[in-house]
Parts: sequence; structure tokens; C-alpha cells
Amino acid sequence: MVERLKLVNFDKPPYSEAYPVLLGLAKDLQDTDLIQRMLPKDNLIRNNISYGSGFIRFIGPVSLDNVRIENNLIADEVLIDRDGNRLLNGDEEITRELEKYGNIILKGNPGLPETHPRNKYKFNPGSPASRFDFIPIPIDKIGLEKDEFRK
Repeated sequence: MVERLKLVNFDKPPYSEAYPVLLGLAKDLQDTDLIQRMLPKDNLIRNNISYGSGFIRFIGPVSLDNVRIENNLIADEVLIDRDGNRLLNGDEEITRELEKYGNIILKGNPGLPETHPRNKYKFNPGSPASRFDFIPIPIDKIGLEKDEFRK
């Protein structure tokens, strides 16, 4: 990968200006410590709405120092699963840490209607999800269109 980056002069404009993260990536790939090279440095998890059993799972030495988690609405039972060590929703320390970066941590339903399956991706008025300018998925416009070829 580093060889391919060198072919396009990633360390000079316009690439170095448009993609400054590539400079750090190339440096990491040349590191002799395999673990350091494998860490998901500079990964960003932003503007998501998560409701279910688990938000994120870290494997190996990955931690919040390697991944930025910001501006998410998280209503999962497990906030972070680190190799089976689960940091649960309600743990004040991890909640405070995540909230520092604009994340909203909720317990239970974040405002999804529980009435009809077609409303699965729409939020009730006044839901905390409205903070995110969430654009509902147009479920009724997805799929095959009925026309003279499809009855």
C-alpha cells in the first residue's frame, strides 16, 4: 500500500493537503511493531443512531485512544465490548467519557415508533434523534417499481 501511495506523491500537494491522514498512515505502515500497524488509528464514528444490544466492539489493544466516537445517539445495552469486558449503558464513567464528545447516551428506545414495521426508521416528534438532522430512509421508494413489466 505504501508503494502505491508513493506512486501518486501522497506526501506532496494536492494529496498531502486533501488527505493529511495519509502521512500518518504511511508512517504507521513502516513501523516494525505489527500491533501498532494494525490499530485503527484515525477512525471516526460520527453521527450514528444506535439502538440494540451493542454499540461497538474492540478487539485486542484497541481503545478510545485509537478511535474517535463523536456526535452519536447511543441507546444500546452494551456501550463498548472490549474482548468480552462489557462497559454497560449506565456505567457513569464510560457515559461521561462518551458525552465529552457530543454523544447522547440513552437507556431504552430513542424515539422509534413501536407500532408498525414500516415506521422502523422514522422517529417520533421530539425524539433526541432530531438533534442529528436524521433523514429518514424512504422505505416506500426502495425496490422495484410497478409498471407494465412488473405487476
